[in-house]
Amino acid sequence: MSEKQVAVIGAGASGLVAAIECARNGAETTLYEAGHRLGTKILKTGNGRCNLSNSAIEPGWDFKGYNNPEFVQGALGELYCAAIRRFFESIGLLTFEDSEGRIYPVTNSAASVVEALAWECRRLRVYIKTDCKVHGVRAANDDDRERLGAQGDWVVTVDDGSEAIFDKVIVATGNSFKVPSRLGLPIDSKSFVLGPLATSGNATEAMDGVRIRARVTLRSGGEVAFSDTGEVLFRKYGVSGIVIFDCSRYANYGDEISLDLVPFLSEEELATDLEARNERYRMLRQTSKALLAALSGLIHGQAIPSILDYCGVDVDDPPKELPVDDLAFALKNFELTIADLPGADNAQVTRGGVSTEAVDGKTLESLGRLGIYVCGETLDIDGACGGFNLHWAWASGLIAARAACSS
Repeated sequence: MSEKQVAVIGAGASGLVAAIECARNGAETTLYEAGHRLGTKILKTGNGRCNLSNSAIEPGWDFKGYNNPEFVQGALGELYCAAIRRFFESIGLLTFEDSEGRIYPVTNSAASVVEALAWECRRLRVYIKTDCKVHGVRAANDDDRERLGAQGDWVVTVDDGSEAIFDKVIVATGNSFKVPSRLGLPIDSKSFVLGPLATSGNATEAMDGVRIRARVTLRSGGEVAFSDTGEVLFRKYGVSGIVIFDCSRYANYGDEISLDLVPFLSEEELATDLEARNERYRMLRQTSKALLAALSGLIHGQAIPSILDYCGVDVDDPPKELPVDDLAFALKNFELTIADLPGADNAQVTRGGVSTEAVDGKTLESLGRLGIYVCGETLDIDGACGGFNLHWAWASGLIAARAACSS
């Protein structure tokens, strides 16, 4: 068993797990958190339910859901979904798998996840320091060891000027890169992903609040960068929803999004359906709202005016015939131009952070600062929606802690 002194900086998902695993391995562990409570960001995950992991993360999975798939696959080793579920069971938190493979606590409450992690930290006598912002970490010298009355390789300084010395330091600061930057670790550029996309024009304004299951295709530089089917939530400013969040990981300003609003129909089936609707429309044309009535049952009613406007149809001056070809194109290729990307205020995940090339791919120890470990969102790792980001957070916290206590 280790008797090391270990500091864990950051009490988010990876930091809490790292602190628990260090203490379980016998290390005297101090957990620093700049905020006044633990696990604040965890509370916001999974719409307050906390999507812990995904059953797809198992032997044989290709890991292409991550931006650095080879690194993640090599680092995780055997820490698949089942291992993460066992970890949570070990702290008293039971889990279940939904129909899409997402893993949730049986409580359906993110708060219960934070509570279980916090209680385990307390049970293991982790020294928790909240409202304690770490200013920097530097290599210790003999004067530091004599002054602080302890052996160790790294001095942690907090904003009030106080210092403590540790054998190992685990950096789990989330999307705050000040500590690793001050350590001289290379930082990949910071951006935000897994969030809504603003689009130009007002094509979605009248559809605000409408949810439509659609096929989403992103084209960047003339090439397809992303394509998937899921529920799109239309907003006044653009589009949202899980499939759009995943799309945002590949999006750039000015890229085109094409929405197939009727993915359940082939082009031939749609043409047949619209011809039948045209027959009904001819009979209804003299009545008010005939255009809306003709498309009712095919597409959400609140979306019909936007579809018609996209086709150049004036609802106040209805044509003699439905513009079948134009409608077919609009329903299968409702195109939007990206005007703005997710920001810090509406993105779930930060891309960027400490470069994966700067850490050991098995232990997450800094290659240039031995005794410093980096985990969670602080590393340049991000994944798709569905529990993949939290899985990396938990697993990387375990990896860093085990390495710190065994070396």
